[in-house]
Amino acid sequence: ANGFAVKGHAVKIISFKQVANEYPLEECVLLDYVPEGLFTSRVSDLKRMINDFAPDYVVSLGSKYNYIFAAGLFGSCKVILSERNDPARKQSLLKRAFTDMCYRLAWGVVFQTSYASDFYDNRIRRRAIIANPAPEGLGTWNETQHRKIVINCCRLTEQKNLPLLLRAFALFQSTHSEYDLVLYGDGPLEDSLRALAAELGIEDSFRLFSYSDNIHD
Repeated sequence: ANGFAVKGHAVKIISFKQVANEYPLEECVLLDYVPEGLFTSRVSDLKRMINDFAPDYVVSLGSKYNYIFAAGLFGSCKVILSERNDPARKQSLLKRAFTDMCYRLAWGVVFQTSYASDFYDNRIRRRAIIANPAPEGLGTWNETQHRKIVINCCRLTEQKNLPLLLRAFALFQSTHSEYDLVLYGDGPLEDSLRALAAELGIEDSFRLFSYSDNIHD
């Protein structure tokens, strides 16, 4: 949103969750929330908000495709959808079929990986692969001058499969004892991850911290 705004585009973010914004926004970026209520009322509110703004493109970074479909936006706007997850993890055949239909109706779809893009058939009209961005000017790791630490940053939730990371690190550390594993994040699995680290015998090389807003430093 900030990138588009800096280039002179008018940008509006519409959120379904009425929570404090976690990210700094340019002053010219508009931010609005779909009021709480029944599904039908939220569909109407979303449609009204988008029609009032009259955008050239509607970009969805979530899974609220049912609202977009019900609001008739696929037929009236250039809607760009975004697959932010492993498409094989769709929870049911019905949800997967609905997602497939929405991707075919959309003006275009953005994927994070070629695997995710290849998961879907060729009936998608436009597609692009855009990886998650990284800041410019990051330092280069130096084996002789820097500490040997594996760092992971994410929510401490089941979806992230952090037990797999801990088990893999335990295998790796059996031949690379000089390395540590550090996690940055918050979530319900904190206690179980600490317990697993102790079970795997890596508790002396494992550290867990809360979120950091200067993670690269």
